[in-house]
Amino acid sequence: MKVWVLLLLVTAASAKRFTRCELARTLKAAGMSGFRGVSLANWVCLVNSESSYNTQAININRDGSGDYGLFQINSHWWCSNGRSPSYNTCRISCSQLLTDDISTAIRCAKTIVSQQGITACTMKVWVLLLLVMAASAKRFTRCELARTLKAAGMSGFRGVSLANWVCLVNSESSYNTQVINRNTDGSKDYGIFQINSRWWCSNGQSPSHNTCRISCSQLLTDNISTAIRCAKTIVSQQGITACTMKVWVLLLLVTAASAKRFTRCELARTLKAAGMSDVGVSLANWVCLANAESGYNTQATNKNSDGSTDYGIFQINNRWWCSNGQYPSHNICRISCSELLTDDISTAIQCAKTIVRQQGITAW
Repeated sequence: MKVWVLLLLVTAASAKRFTRCELARTLKAAGMSGFRGVSLANWVCLVNSESSYNTQAININRDGSGDYGLFQINSHWWCSNGRSPSYNTCRISCSQLLTDDISTAIRCAKTIVSQQGITACTMKVWVLLLLVMAASAKRFTRCELARTLKAAGMSGFRGVSLANWVCLVNSESSYNTQVINRNTDGSKDYGIFQINSRWWCSNGQSPSHNTCRISCSQLLTDNISTAIRCAKTIVSQQGITACTMKVWVLLLLVTAASAKRFTRCELARTLKAAGMSDVGVSLANWVCLANAESGYNTQATNKNSDGSTDYGIFQINNRWWCSNGQYPSHNICRISCSELLTDDISTAIQCAKTIVRQQGITAW
């Protein structure tokens, strides 16, 4: 419409071009530094590459939409220009992105990152930012990562040792916080733990259960606290046998390789201290059972013909007593099957007691 064309001509003539330092101060004051894991330096670099610090920059795309202002925000998705169809998610007129006061542009940029993360591909500016961030990715050292994970309570969490977490991260991402890998089903694995977008985070591009309730972009920051919380959620819900992202398959192999195998006398002492002879089954029978079922091996797993699996030193079944997150389970012991695969067999002992009290020793 004529008014819109006139407005563009007038504003273009009086466009403001920020200096680098001036823009940095403005963005910092608006809380953009570190917002959703994007550093201030990356925001400034992005604006320079997309609009050369020019508040009035406009670019028309092949699909007829336009990119507007300092951040080159797209009219098809985020603002309305009154000419082409728009979702107008930011609920603004594109002309509001062309003023010297960039507060509206900043709020819309925050909305974009919050909803779709840094991997958003609905406007070209975010693609560049992803490349910039990848180039400046943090790569932990082994010891640095170990200290960070230990401080976050990952050592022994759900039976996974600190050494295994570190080994896992090394194999999956080489300690790199910015790693992204595309899978054959269209989903992607993100960050230091290679967390999958189909199940655990949302990248705004492919369908997601988003169980961790996060944007996948939050897994690509140098601050890995969000990634750690999500990793804990995964292990808590599906155990170490979760197969929804390749990282957990490796960890299962690692833990199996370092399984503890009790000696007969060591197991007898452990079971006696836990009161296993007080549930109507002699200590000798418990030791004999563990030998016959697992060879005293805490990491033993066996798949049954009905599709269920038996876990750990007592070979406890996931159909009835524990959940592996893959197979339907009554989960009477209210535990993840991964808890039965640790060197600390206290959880296995408690579950074994539950089984005997409910079904007797003939349950085996």
